[in-house]
Amino acid sequence: MKRRKSFHFDRLAALIFALCLLTQALICCAPGPATQNTIPVENTPGAETVGHEFPVQSIRLGDTDISEFTICYDPYLENPYGYMAGELRRYIAATCGAVLTVYRGVPEQENHLILLGPIEGNPDVEDTLGEDGIYIEYSDGVLHLTGQGTRGPVYAAFTFLEEYLGWRFFTKDLETCKQQDRIEIPEGLKYTYTPPFSFRQTLWESTLDTTYSAKRKLNVQSGIELGLSLPPRYGKGIRYVKDLGQHTFDDLITKNEYPDHPEYFADLVGDGSIPAGTEPRAGMEELCLTNPDVLDIVIEKVASWLRTEEDPRLISISQNDNIDAYCRCDNCRAQGTPTDNYLKFISKVADHFKDEYPELIFEMLAYEYTQSPPSEGVEIPANVGIRLCSISTCAAHAFDEDQYPHFKNQRFLSDLKGWLAVCDNVSVWDYVTDFSYYLTPFPNFEIMRRNVRLHAEYGTRRLFLQGNFLRSGEFGELRAYLCAKLLWEPSMSESDYYRHMDEFLEAYYGEGGQSLRQYLALCETAGHKGNHFSYYTRPCGLVDNQAVDRIFDPDDTEFLSQAQSLWDQAFAAAKTDEQKEHLSRSYLSFRYLKLSCDYKREWIDGDETQKRAYEESAAGLYRDILFYNVGPAEGQNVPTRYDPQKPPYTWTGHSNP
Repeated sequence: MKRRKSFHFDRLAALIFALCLLTQALICCAPGPATQNTIPVENTPGAETVGHEFPVQSIRLGDTDISEFTICYDPYLENPYGYMAGELRRYIAATCGAVLTVYRGVPEQENHLILLGPIEGNPDVEDTLGEDGIYIEYSDGVLHLTGQGTRGPVYAAFTFLEEYLGWRFFTKDLETCKQQDRIEIPEGLKYTYTPPFSFRQTLWESTLDTTYSAKRKLNVQSGIELGLSLPPRYGKGIRYVKDLGQHTFDDLITKNEYPDHPEYFADLVGDGSIPAGTEPRAGMEELCLTNPDVLDIVIEKVASWLRTEEDPRLISISQNDNIDAYCRCDNCRAQGTPTDNYLKFISKVADHFKDEYPELIFEMLAYEYTQSPPSEGVEIPANVGIRLCSISTCAAHAFDEDQYPHFKNQRFLSDLKGWLAVCDNVSVWDYVTDFSYYLTPFPNFEIMRRNVRLHAEYGTRRLFLQGNFLRSGEFGELRAYLCAKLLWEPSMSESDYYRHMDEFLEAYYGEGGQSLRQYLALCETAGHKGNHFSYYTRPCGLVDNQAVDRIFDPDDTEFLSQAQSLWDQAFAAAKTDEQKEHLSRSYLSFRYLKLSCDYKREWIDGDETQKRAYEESAAGLYRDILFYNVGPAEGQNVPTRYDPQKPPYTWTGHSNP
């Protein structure tokens, strides 16, 4: 049978009104008690069923067509289940054309029901599922979509749509449904699953969208620091108090507030042994954690925060973003290591609130000078958690791979094990992009898969994969999709992971996605030829210090030629303007790399003709970066030092040739 293309959700928009006219009368007359009102069908996709080809011709639950079923939810739990009942109806209609009745409550019939929401007395849900766990069962004419907490049933509904009806939620603007003649949900179906990570967050532009985050089962929406969080219609999300998830010392106490109290802040002199780079960032001074006034001020500020919070569960009491600027006064040094001192301080804060807020976790950063676990004998209370950061690791190798002197993968893994041994609330802040050079191809797709799997195997409870929240000129949408998939199912097989990648590439870029799959594999090979690189490494360069100062070899012309050929093939296969736009924006990344690699050959060593051609290509890249509104580096919406006579990796000001 000839394979048909995926059905695109947005193609149904024009048909909505017709469907409403055809079905409104029948649905509004559905039988049931007066308290079991049906939800209106406005904005329901699916449209007219006559003469329209839907992606699925028939959906049967057991021996009954899905059109015979009614969607029901508890009338006393309207959010999120009333909204999600409408979402189920919307997608079922878009799948096969059947528009189901929705009841608040349960109608008189005992079967042909889709029950959405918590089900009391079900031991499979109450006793075996963990946080956000899902339960899907079809038996005796009833489909149960339920789970733990307010989000579990929401995730059960989206899982049903994705895994059983064939929907794919690739981006906030691109959703497809797999073409198939018939879907059969067998009698006796039972599926339960609890995600290993109770806290799932990744940072990409796609995940700033509430709906996309919910569909991808991210329970901490990216942009939480901007006040963005999942609304009640998706079961609400996990959030930090005041939406502050890190570096909160400068939110708790600053020199501007206490200009006459230098003793409140870190003494960097101490015993006189100040390492280079100790000075704190301006306005982000660290605190003297043994000063009693500092403790009182922090407790008072935290109390003021908590008074405005509804059901607070997670608060960050965390050091500022400094490498080594901790306090070295006599009292602080007497507490042991910087980690010991930090833990003792946050434990006092946590102890003050433990009775009033028994569910609240006080979280510290294990970052830079506090990365290592505490000394033996330093206890960690049950209401204290840590957030370990992998800032010093090599992005070219998994955490369990061989050590390299410039990076500390094995140290990080050792510290992770150490923290897990002494703390019940371990969170990890991991990194999955090149922050100084967002546009560079970053060959870490396989490393990302392996590291997330390691986190789950070792017992990390909460995981954040920090990426690029600006518009991506590389593969940001693909990365957001795969990160979310991994956070939900970190133990997925390698073949499943790359199947998800292939599905995305085909849907987003068209038939040319196959060429881009080869391109990504080519980048992984070229970028890992003995290289070690971090999250701040230039794409290539004129200096090669033991392969640390660049990701790609600028002299690897064979790689550059093969990569260009694959991009040419991808563009040749594009059939729609949307696919061409996606390709053109992602192609910025390779153009950025190639110009950087060609700089010495074409501008420094080239003749006048080559130099002019290089400058014209560089100017064209710059114009397109502005046109597509992509961010070149962390904190930069546009290149700040554009110069067509310099390689593009210098335009951010983070490096010089």
